[in-house]
Amino acid sequence: MQTSEIAWSYNKIYCEHGLRAPFGHYIYTIRRLGVNAKRKALCLDISCGEGLALKAILQINNDALAVGLDISLEAVKKARENVSKAKLLVADGQALPFKSSYFDFVANLGSLEHYMDPDKGCKEIYRVLKPTGKTAVILPNKYSLVDILDVCKTGGSASGGFQIIERVFTRKEAQDFLESNGLRISKVYSSNLWPEFFVEGTFKIKSIKKFIWRWFLKIFAPLNLTREFIFICNKGD
Repeated sequence: MQTSEIAWSYNKIYCEHGLRAPFGHYIYTIRRLGVNAKRKALCLDISCGEGLALKAILQINNDALAVGLDISLEAVKKARENVSKAKLLVADGQALPFKSSYFDFVANLGSLEHYMDPDKGCKEIYRVLKPTGKTAVILPNKYSLVDILDVCKTGGSASGGFQIIERVFTRKEAQDFLESNGLRISKVYSSNLWPEFFVEGTFKIKSIKKFIWRWFLKIFAPLNLTREFIFICNKGD
């Protein structure tokens, strides 16, 4: 598989329907990464998609230098519309165009599992992170409670992927992957589908049943059965 094939696939996705989570999910993750309003920081979002993590960074700290990149030109176009203050470029997360030990905070939120070479992408996070920096990496769970219940109910999972490369991990597999590429895990958080009562940006009520179910999962789903893992990491030196 060629990089151009992957870029073409994501350009198609972003032209047709986009790829995003509710904004609250990004605020939640960026706060746990440690970004706050107390100091100016250099922040990088790798595979930034539509730029919503960058928007969250700047909402929390308007003085931050927020940099985002994505392999998809169409994603970067959408990111520029969503967060004009960020510095944006088209680039491959497996070969970052930045000097080593440069960023205070690095985010990779649900993208490493779609890389041709996830190890290379993880090593790049390690390389550009300052010795005192922190990174947030989101990886999908192989055995989420939602998938287990779907299998019990229908015999199959409702969360089958549509991206060109798909991988999933158990918590231990994900931890071993990150640590083998130089990162030291300081905290792990659950990440389930974000509860939304209203359609984002409107007062139109969404499904109340789904809202209650998502809150139930958020509160009661065990960490090892969460939909995704949010790993907060430092350099492992």
